[in-house]
Amino acid sequence: MRKRIFHSMLLLAVVTILTGAILSGAVAHAVLTERVHAEVRSEARIISRLLPEGGTQELFAEAGRANPATRLTLIAPDGTVLFDSVADPATMENHADRPEVQLAMQVGTGAETRNSGTLGSRTYYYAMKLENGQILRMAAASDSIWNIFFRQAGGLLAAMLPVLAFAAWLAQRQTRGIIAPLLTLDLEHPKENDVYEELSPLLLRMDRQREEIGRQIETLDKKQQEFTAITENMREGLAVLDGNLQVLSLNRSAAALFGVSADEVRGRYFLTLNRSEPLARALTRAAAEGKVGSAGLTMAGRSYQLVATPVRPERGRVEGVVLLALDVTEQKQAEALRREFTANVSHELKTPLTSISGYAEMIENGIAKQVDVVPFAARIHSEATRMIQLVEDLLELSKLDEREELPNNRSVSLLEVANRVAVRLGELADRRGITIEVTGSDKTVQGDPTLLEELAANLCENGIKYNREGGRVTIALSGDDAAPCLQVSDTGVGIPKEHQARVFERFYRVDKSRSKETGGTGLGLSIAKHIAQLHRAALSLTSEVGRGTTITVQFPTEQKQCPGEDGES
Repeated sequence: MRKRIFHSMLLLAVVTILTGAILSGAVAHAVLTERVHAEVRSEARIISRLLPEGGTQELFAEAGRANPATRLTLIAPDGTVLFDSVADPATMENHADRPEVQLAMQVGTGAETRNSGTLGSRTYYYAMKLENGQILRMAAASDSIWNIFFRQAGGLLAAMLPVLAFAAWLAQRQTRGIIAPLLTLDLEHPKENDVYEELSPLLLRMDRQREEIGRQIETLDKKQQEFTAITENMREGLAVLDGNLQVLSLNRSAAALFGVSADEVRGRYFLTLNRSEPLARALTRAAAEGKVGSAGLTMAGRSYQLVATPVRPERGRVEGVVLLALDVTEQKQAEALRREFTANVSHELKTPLTSISGYAEMIENGIAKQVDVVPFAARIHSEATRMIQLVEDLLELSKLDEREELPNNRSVSLLEVANRVAVRLGELADRRGITIEVTGSDKTVQGDPTLLEELAANLCENGIKYNREGGRVTIALSGDDAAPCLQVSDTGVGIPKEHQARVFERFYRVDKSRSKETGGTGLGLSIAKHIAQLHRAALSLTSEVGRGTTITVQFPTEQKQCPGEDGES
């Protein structure tokens, strides 16, 4: 802008100087030309008065020598040149057709200006009719204005250079003066500037735009903060990539998943973070084909479902990709458990049904001997009872899964629960040579007495089935009413450490061969776990192979814990 103003002012000065010089020269040329014409007319009148009636050649010759700048010609009425101060009359053509001569013949005087043979000059002719009928003509040549300029160009240029230098200095100074207020504009407070009045509309508009931009930035900042707050607290990993799959942003979960820092990887090619082929295919499908791509990924023992969604505004080209990483570990585990549960239920039902069907078929076809019918019927009855128990346990688990509150919530004496369980399982214990004992003082808890009795019974029954002959099962009550504990300990075979984390799963058995001998459905500990969860109690297990197992039920407490939770059985 500074250069444009300077050049404009300098050009204006040059144009002004040249225009002034041309106009001045034109005016001066016009004045001088008019003066020459006046002198020619005046000289012609003077000579006409000095001439005698017949005229003399000597007077014409003297007049021609007196003023060499003028040309004197005497012409007869028929156009014949009688005298010329420059050329020989005998060599000159007839002048009867000259405009100024014809005009003088008619009205007494005539004038004409026309180009002469000399390039760049014009000749003024003035003719007047004498009393004797002859024509006296005076002529004077003058240069054209352009010829004068061309001849004086050097002098004019020399005179203009200082003027141009002064004009350039003045233009530069004026430019600085014009630009200075613009350079000091306070754009943060446009209305407070004291500057040219012509800029006021612009400054007012800038102020309005500044306020609007400020509001928009504030809105964008708020949305960015909201977006960041949401994405940074998402459990799912979120990555925003550009059309070339370079990282624009990563949320906290995605950074943790790929083991990187969000700031360090910004701008990097995403596939350098993980070169999994399924991930590469999903991202390429989204970025190159504009279609949603998905891939499975396992990292650090967890399973993730990755979904790559293309960002393509108004069906144009893909400008970015949003990658969402969903942790599906629990879903996969639940699906695996469901499949395992289905397989276990099928197996547990198929085994007794096969046995029942076989024995029944033998009796039906008369293959079984009469003496074997009663034993076969007993086996059928045993297997049917096992199936009924399995179905009842499955129904019980289903009810426990659906319950959110206890059906009969009231104060329950744990001592009474323990004694009832000891009596209930006394016959089973006697058959296996196991002693059941109850220790500790009475404790009161809030809960459902029927479910609590089933909880204790399942734990005790498990201790009886997997105990050694002559062993012992102890139901111990400890703590106080603010922190009651129920422990069931046995002196049985114990559980290896690698199985302890899974014994509460449905149908899980440490030793499947021994489970067939002891009977049961494999759902007792799972039912016990669900009942404990309904009572907001914590269920824990400590066991040592060959020494026995202790299962602790810690009811809601603030401070105290049951003894024996330090890993000892």
